[in-house]
Amino acid sequence: MNDKKKALITLAIAVPILALIVFYIFKKQVVEASGDIQCEKIQITIKNKDAENLLLDENGLLNLLSDFHLLEKKMWEISIKEVEQTLWDSKIFSKVQVYQLNATLCIEVTEREPICLVLPDDIKHKKKHNMSQPYYVTTELMEKDFGLNPQNRDDKAELYTIPHRSDFQALELPVITGLVTKPFATLELAQLIKSLEQHPRYQSFFKHIYVDPVKGVILRIKDVPTQIIFGYATNWDTMLNKLKIFEEEVIARKGWDKFKTIRFEFNQQVVAQEK
Repeated sequence: MNDKKKALITLAIAVPILALIVFYIFKKQVVEASGDIQCEKIQITIKNKDAENLLLDENGLLNLLSDFHLLEKKMWEISIKEVEQTLWDSKIFSKVQVYQLNATLCIEVTEREPICLVLPDDIKHKKKHNMSQPYYVTTELMEKDFGLNPQNRDDKAELYTIPHRSDFQALELPVITGLVTKPFATLELAQLIKSLEQHPRYQSFFKHIYVDPVKGVILRIKDVPTQIIFGYATNWDTMLNKLKIFEEEVIARKGWDKFKTIRFEFNQQVVAQEK
């Protein structure tokens, strides 16, 4: 091999290596220099399954982080870990990622999907029955909680709630009121909401579910006084099928207003009380 070929081979090897070294040095300088850069912008990306129905908009997210005074700090003063932890602590998001890009703090989050809003309204029973302030129920875990499987119902329930905030945007969801404990809301009633989703007519029909301490679960139809009682039995699909048959065979002839209560929790029968 002549000297010219050797030189070309050496050059072909040296150039990429030199380019990598230069790139590494340049990148290192940029990263080191960025620490003294003032945070000039916060770039927020909020995702969920329905982009038009966010629980929290960008202003609401910034309210969560208001104590950090991010735009008053240099990039090196911002703790990515603490910002992420604050977002996790809100229990709103299933995914959280925060990173710096030059003078911009980038925040990317994915909201958990709420399936209903719970408004416990029997204040005197709150402490005794593990009740609380308003909250949303979700069937989605936060990414950081993957792998957790608590056996205690109270601990498990906490994984599937989102505390209500005054700056949440209004969503059209079923509302649950009454003597509602978090375990019952997040486990049994969440299954009822999912069962209603399989019956499109009833999903739009029943927007209010009341939990009575004696009668149990009562479904309420807007502007109709009739109480549809499911009790504390949790075979929701069976009761919804019985409701469908009763509606087709009886309500179609007599109408809802004819009845004061209709009970579906009993096996093989429907008990209806006329007014």
